[in-house]
Amino acid sequence: MNKKGIMRKLETYFIVVALLIGTLWMTPVNKVKATELATDTDASTADDNTSEESIDPSIYYTTHVQTYGWQDDVSNGEMSGTSGESKRLEGIKIRVESEIPGGIEYSVHCQTYGWMKYVSDYAMAGTEGESKRLESIRIRLTGQLGEEYDVLYRVHRQTYGWTDWVKNGADCGTTGESKRLEGIQIKLVKKGEAPYATLKYTTHVQTYGWLPYVSSGQSSGTSGESKRMEALKIDIDSNLTGGVHYQVHCQNYGWMGVKGNSDLAGTEGESKRLEAIRIYLTGELAEHYDIYYRTHIQSLGWLGWAYGGNGGALSGTEACSRRMEAVQIILVEKGTPRLDNEAIRSFVTLEDVLWSHPEATSGIQKEIIDYALKYLDVPYVYGGKSLEEGTDCSGFTMLVYAKFGVNLPHNADWQAHCGRPVSFFELKAGDLLFRDNDGDGSMDHVMIYIGRNKVIHQPMPGGKCCIDDAKIYWNGVGMNPAAAKAVRLIEY
Repeated sequence: MNKKGIMRKLETYFIVVALLIGTLWMTPVNKVKATELATDTDASTADDNTSEESIDPSIYYTTHVQTYGWQDDVSNGEMSGTSGESKRLEGIKIRVESEIPGGIEYSVHCQTYGWMKYVSDYAMAGTEGESKRLESIRIRLTGQLGEEYDVLYRVHRQTYGWTDWVKNGADCGTTGESKRLEGIQIKLVKKGEAPYATLKYTTHVQTYGWLPYVSSGQSSGTSGESKRMEALKIDIDSNLTGGVHYQVHCQNYGWMGVKGNSDLAGTEGESKRLEAIRIYLTGELAEHYDIYYRTHIQSLGWLGWAYGGNGGALSGTEACSRRMEAVQIILVEKGTPRLDNEAIRSFVTLEDVLWSHPEATSGIQKEIIDYALKYLDVPYVYGGKSLEEGTDCSGFTMLVYAKFGVNLPHNADWQAHCGRPVSFFELKAGDLLFRDNDGDGSMDHVMIYIGRNKVIHQPMPGGKCCIDDAKIYWNGVGMNPAAAKAVRLIEY
């Protein structure tokens, strides 16, 4: 092969090699560029999609608390401040994060200063370093945000506890009462959103303390363990204004003050039993929902359902010395068929119990009653010792029972310490009933129980021996059941 042919072959070889190298070098570059292009396209599409999706606005707030200073931000319904520590709120800052044009404004009623001017967007309302309490607050949204959303808020007040939820600039707290704000919750709710509400409640039970929260329809407390309920808390989370209110009848205290919105009703650490409750709703909540409840009572079991309308029907017992052991509460939408039934009692009074006792029909019980009835219409005589001519109340019982071999002193309070004490649930015809009419701790009137809420007794000076209602308690008013007693002198 001549020199020219060799050179031609070398040129061809170099060209092929060059083409191969160029192809290998160019291919990954093109792949990378194609990948970058695809990625850019996907990112652009994602950005477009994101821009079309609306993000719900969020609200953030912090409070300046006595002793503690500024707290960390909380959001969307969480509590800022304290509860149960008697610490005043002194200042507050509120902000909204939203893509919707608009903002938030708020004004506080402050000790000494009264209502202060509105501030906005995380500016401080109130004071710092002056030891001045906040007493009330108003919060409102502005711009398009205010057209599309409501701002709901409630505060925890000295003495009174949590207020109901209010919205859009309404006063929340107290003015003119020198009561401090101690905590606050704030949330945003979209206008036109379907009403919703969720119920939760907890009970404080003997030995166990506070039980975990349960929801609508579930039992809180115990059954079959003989444990008393001592306190109750109820709360509702909703996009509606208003709240839940409840009142308890407590051993020794009777009906206590109305509580609401997760506040404690009853006692803690005092070993006092709850005996009855009433529950009701307020505000928009009451317009959209009904509430029902029933109680499990010592020796009686589950009572009937009570309806929470019109201030709340009563559930439980009164003056019966029976502990509440458990509770069930149900929140339902308006229009749901009613759960309460007039034929099934939700509330039992001492009168109901007394009316359930039968009259004596045989045996020594009937003999005692028949003997006492012989002396109807005999006049009352103070200190008298004759069934035919007249006696006072203790003289009458002393002489009647002497006929049956029971010796009693001529004094009502002394007689109250004879025999065996029995509960009003155990009463039988022939037992003695006592009243402490003047509330001085000693029994000053005695009667013979004849069943069906009736007694035979010598009532008072100027009166005559008669059959009368037991009158030891009148449906929640009048004499405290602690001022009444029953004893059994003969075991039947």
